[in-house]
Amino acid sequence: MMNKNHPYVIKNPNIIFSFLKEKSELDYINNYYLIEGKLGKNLYVVPKYIELNELNNKISINFLEIKYQNNIKKYNKIKKRLNQTIIKKLKNDIKGVNVGFTKKLKLIGIGFKCSIIEDNLILKLGFSHKINIKIPKNITVIIPNKDTIICKGINLEELSSFTTKIKNKKKPNIYKGQGIFYHDEDIKRKPGKQLNY
Repeated sequence: MMNKNHPYVIKNPNIIFSFLKEKSELDYINNYYLIEGKLGKNLYVVPKYIELNELNNKISINFLEIKYQNNIKKYNKIKKRLNQTIIKKLKNDIKGVNVGFTKKLKLIGIGFKCSIIEDNLILKLGFSHKINIKIPKNITVIIPNKDTIICKGINLEELSSFTTKIKNKKKPNIYKGQGIFYHDEDIKRKPGKQLNY
C-alpha cells in the first residue's frame, strides 16, 4: 500500500479553480486544471500520477501512482522532486493570471535595433538582413526605445521560451560584449588573446 504524503496547500482567494476534461482523437481523457484570474486563464495539464483536489480556494496534491514504490529511498527522492516541480508550476500559473510576468531584453551592439510591425518583432542585429519574429497572441511586446524589448505574459514557460528565442538570434559575445542580454544579466567580458611580436 502506498504511503500518501500529506497534502501541500496553496492559498489564493482571487483564483477560481475548476476541472476540465477533454477527449482527444484517440478517445483518451486528458485532465486539465483551469486557473482564472484578472489577467486571463492558464491551463495546467494534470499528470496521471497525481490527484488535485480543491476546496475553499485550497489545492491539495496527492500521488496516485509512481515508479520505485518498493525502493522507499528512491521513491521519496523522486516524490520530493515531483512535489517541488508541481508546486512551482501551480504557483507560477496562479501568479501569472493575477500579476503576470515581465522579461526585459537589451540589444548591445553597433547598429542593433528593434521595432514592431503589426504582430512581428523586427530585429536588426548587424546582419545583411532583418530578422522577423512572430509575436504570440498571449504575449505583449513593448519597445520603449530602439535597443530595449519588454515582453509580458501570464504563462511563464511560454514567455521564457519566447525571450529565449529572441536571445538566440544573437547570442552574447563574451569577448566583444555584444549580443542580446536580459536587463539584469551580468555581462562578463573575456580579454582576447594577445599576439606576441
